[in-house]
Amino acid sequence: MDVMNEPTGSNERRIEPAKILIVDDMPKNLVLLYEALKKKGHKIFVANNGKSAIRRVKLQQPDLILLDVLMPEMNGFETCRALKADADTRDIPVIFLTTLADPEDKEKAFQYGGVDYVTKPFKPLEAVARVELHLELRRQRALLEASGNDARRELTDRDTLLAVVAHDLKDPLRSLVNLVGLLNSRYEELDEKKRRAYVADAETAARRSYDLLENLLHWAKSKTGGLTLAPESIPVRELIEKTIEGARSFAKQRGVRVLNMAPEGVRVFADRPTTETVLRNLVVNAIKFSKEGSEATVNAETEDDVTLLTVKDSGVGMDEETAASLFEANAAEPKRDAEGKLGTGLGLRLCKDFIERNRGTIGVTGAPGEGSEFRVTLPAEAPR
Repeated sequence: MDVMNEPTGSNERRIEPAKILIVDDMPKNLVLLYEALKKKGHKIFVANNGKSAIRRVKLQQPDLILLDVLMPEMNGFETCRALKADADTRDIPVIFLTTLADPEDKEKAFQYGGVDYVTKPFKPLEAVARVELHLELRRQRALLEASGNDARRELTDRDTLLAVVAHDLKDPLRSLVNLVGLLNSRYEELDEKKRRAYVADAETAARRSYDLLENLLHWAKSKTGGLTLAPESIPVRELIEKTIEGARSFAKQRGVRVLNMAPEGVRVFADRPTTETVLRNLVVNAIKFSKEGSEATVNAETEDDVTLLTVKDSGVGMDEETAASLFEANAAEPKRDAEGKLGTGLGLRLCKDFIERNRGTIGVTGAPGEGSEFRVTLPAEAPR
């Protein structure tokens, strides 16, 4: 791989120069991005409106486009839609530059075909980091384009990992930093009620970060072949009780009761750490999707040599099409929880992987407005 020359002593990973088109009607933004990306050795082109951008893309075929959303005549969303409708330009990654603060507007960026967004006023270093991330993803796609299904699956997994780290892990960590900063700087002027509210919010952000990071580490380990399973006979009621206890603070905060309905004596023959991870994901999801003041239930029963575990929430439910695609890597859209927040879907894919490695199955039933019930089957005893 060709690399650009950098000053000696730099520990940054070197990247190949690329062709980048910057589209913005504000000269100041063009100059900032131009200078920051030029320092990395990239070849930069600029346009100040949507129609001009489409012409430049056709002519230059850039590797990536930085596209302003709010432009006169033809805005960024319309420009992106036109590019994605053309077979010659649809595969070029688009990063939106936006001042829009509404989450729905940010979701629009992805709906129109963008791969990422940078919020204005932006920091050049952050913009460069996003550009480098998506250039690397584009290079990896090109390298594996001719590969078979296994290579394509590996690329999807890598994209998922990078996307989760770039967005979903950063958000709760940013919230945690901001909340702790507020507590530290304004502690004396806050009343006790406000302090407790900030601490509760900080705990939620920390829990989201920890759970997501733990899932990422488990998932990465399973994908790199470093996961070793050691099946044993596990009492299910005890396993469920331990899981509920670990989620009790979160359930209390959300106003959801989690009930252990499993009878004594039910067992599964499975690897304990991976089974605990699956159950924790399902119970936390049930709490997330259940309405305040409602209940989530966890149950288990054994029939012949198979144990069925069920986790039922009291949320909005889902239609059959969503249920059928929920565990797939290319699922249409992550579900929204009871607070309207989008999940990554990584936890459910991890659950599917772990359950199948334990010789089990996982699925979901439910209907819109009636909640969802996740159903896991595992061997009840060691194979004979």
